[in-house]
Amino acid sequence: MNPRPTLDQVAEQIAMLNSELTTIGRLLFEGLERPMQSLKSGRSPRALGLSHSVAESSELHRTLGEVLAELKSCSIDFRRYAEELQDSVLKQQSQGLETEFGFWQGFSERCQILLKKLTLIEDLEKLSALGRAPIQDAWEEVVALAVPKAANS
Repeated sequence: MNPRPTLDQVAEQIAMLNSELTTIGRLLFEGLERPMQSLKSGRSPRALGLSHSVAESSELHRTLGEVLAELKSCSIDFRRYAEELQDSVLKQQSQGLETEFGFWQGFSERCQILLKKLTLIEDLEKLSALGRAPIQDAWEEVVALAVPKAANS
């Protein structure tokens, strides 16, 4: 059995994972933004090479999920330390970590929905406005979550 990591080790791991999530999340957002902007041109998804963009974004999404799983494990360790030490600052940080985890989980879920919709259309020769609407709706949900309200106004 592996020895339990120290509080400092857990905190360092959480900081590293948060940094990874930020980087991967930004790359995933940008990777999804490109095909969404390209779809506005009216060209067929196949002509846009959508399958390549979807494959790259899917790989980033998978990596995001792996990092989220690690963060969840670390957050459990961190919460245990906060409870054992009865430290109010650690408890607040633990709650903040859970909020952050919730954000990333929501972002991941919305990206997954968009990726599934993009996968369904990636080889189409023609995409109607009716077919484009649900994809645009899924993209807007990702944007609403990822882009702060102040940046939208």
